[in-house]
Amino acid sequence: TQEERLGDPQRAFAVLREALAEAGDQPELAETLDHLERLGGDPDRHAELLDAYLKVVDAVLDASLQARVLRGIGALSGAQGRLDEARRAYERLLEQRAGDDAAADALERVLVQQADHDALAELLVRRGERSEGEAQGELFMRAAEIYRGQLSRPEDAIGLFERVPGDSPAGARAQIM
Repeated sequence: TQEERLGDPQRAFAVLREALAEAGDQPELAETLDHLERLGGDPDRHAELLDAYLKVVDAVLDASLQARVLRGIGALSGAQGRLDEARRAYERLLEQRAGDDAAADALERVLVQQADHDALAELLVRRGERSEGEAQGELFMRAAEIYRGQLSRPEDAIGLFERVPGDSPAGARAQIM
């Protein structure tokens, strides 16, 4: 590994950051990411790892590797309180992979932290539309409660309450609303 050859983890990390910037769409990109993430696992290097991800994300052409970089950006940005950056990363992931539940969960957490109720309700509705049964009912109920409570949009809430399957636990709650 670079670390073994150089004998200095910090220097090896710097060399790998440079290699990542140059790798773009090269076959060794996955291996470079593996090594960089291993060395970047040290909390003292998280900001540098995030910076490396941000510099390379648009140059990564392989969809699965770009998703990996975007997840890293989201996680590291969120941990550093850079919520706008985390949000953009998770939104990009969902544009590429609408059914990515992990990205949707992470985006939901960011939207809750940002108190962006409108975007959160929209996300819950989109997730509900891709779900079925009990999960769909719960997602629609949560969105409806946001529309009714935080956003003062009772018409939107009623429309979602009506979409909750009546035979689900959420359906019983929706009928009470």
